[in-house]
Amino acid sequence: MTRYKQPNEVKPIGMDFSPWLPTGETLLGTSNVKVYDSSNTDVTATMVQSQTVNHPYLDALIKGGTNGADYKITFTAITQNDTWEYDVTLKVREQ
Repeated sequence: MTRYKQPNEVKPIGMDFSPWLPTGETLLGTSNVKVYDSSNTDVTATMVQSQTVNHPYLDALIKGGTNGADYKITFTAITQNDTWEYDVTLKVREQ
């Protein structure tokens, strides 16, 4: 999946994990969202304004980014029994 945002936007980006969760499994508060630049450097501290675990959704408000750059957003859903990861490509483009 690919998402787009402009450098000055603060945009919500989320993932619904319900298709993968067995009945009765819920996301734990340790579930998280990380952002990596093209050199695989963790830039979460500068790009994630906030993140929310609201079973079965894992959401983040993404800010900033360099115009023309691509980022990988990794959603990690953790339950009592399993861990799932889903990656989204974020393209930052001024329009």
